[in-house]
Amino acid sequence: MTVPGGGAILGERRGGKRMIIVQARIPVLGDKRNIAYQSIHQFVDRVRTEQGCLSCEALVTLENPDVIVIQQAWRGADDLNTHAGGPHLDAFLDALPQFVDGEVSTLRYEAFAAEDTPDIELDADEEMAAPQGVTLH
Repeated sequence: MTVPGGGAILGERRGGKRMIIVQARIPVLGDKRNIAYQSIHQFVDRVRTEQGCLSCEALVTLENPDVIVIQQAWRGADDLNTHAGGPHLDAFLDALPQFVDGEVSTLRYEAFAAEDTPDIELDADEEMAAPQGVTLH
């Protein structure tokens, strides 16, 4: 798969394709929400220009508009490490104390292209079912 301009969307891993996904959940003070939104919007725009950034999105949860989720996808660990030591993240971390309300949680995932993942076999008595009231698409 390629991105506009012809770049590769996934990095290579031992002959396969992969990417690193980072997700941060940021609780913000309700009365500082606009400042948080502006700061996060600037951060996301800057991160999108960094080498190896495949995507960077900021989302507001439906359950609580005072929780902002930033989700990034990176081509590989080298690109993510460069980002982690770069000026965009440093500036954003410096701005956090003015609007953060509680603990920021961060998760990191490594995703592989489907052809690189092992087949999963279910026992005959196991079922793959959606939780009650949830529709899977």
